[in-house]
Amino acid sequence: MFAATLIGLPAGLIFLWLRFEAMWGGQGERWVAASPDRAVLGAGALAIVAGLVGGWGLRPARSRLLGPVLCTSAGLVARATAPGAGIDFASVTFLANMFVTVTYGMVGWYLADRQVRRYLTNGVWSLSGAALTGVFFTCAQMHVIDATTRGNDLMLVFDLIGIPASVYFLWVVKQVHNDSVMDWNRRPLVGAAAARPSPWSGESAYR
Repeated sequence: MFAATLIGLPAGLIFLWLRFEAMWGGQGERWVAASPDRAVLGAGALAIVAGLVGGWGLRPARSRLLGPVLCTSAGLVARATAPGAGIDFASVTFLANMFVTVTYGMVGWYLADRQVRRYLTNGVWSLSGAALTGVFFTCAQMHVIDATTRGNDLMLVFDLIGIPASVYFLWVVKQVHNDSVMDWNRRPLVGAAAARPSPWSGESAYR
């Protein structure tokens, strides 16, 4: 959980800094003209590190510390029978956190898709948008780690509250994403509408 927090800390601090700057009458946004190669390289590196941390959290507890298992003859049996040695995949904590992992991951996906579309249109990246994307992706990662730990009843309450909150976030972001994506039927018309002959009619389109 500490490693997951460190991964998400830069994105969270950047987003808070920009929000406070906007509240204090500042710009509140920065445009980054990074090349797609650099953007993909940075996002890929963070994804690999986050994936390793999340995968390590989902491993069986007895395989996380190999030293006691390999160095003592009773290590494997001791860790297998110790409390919290495994992951209860049917527990409410695990199911709630994995649900929030999926919803927050979808929110991050829609935000990332918007950033890519912005770059294709304007040639720049939004720093606040990229930071918010990183916040939701790392939130999803932290819930993966939280799903593999045995928390107390208070943590379970917050996990259950997070389910409707994550659904609300997903609904809002999905609506904004739908409004921002302009498909072919919603493109504005350029010039006056006029009937054009079919390509196989042999008539010229210009008269």
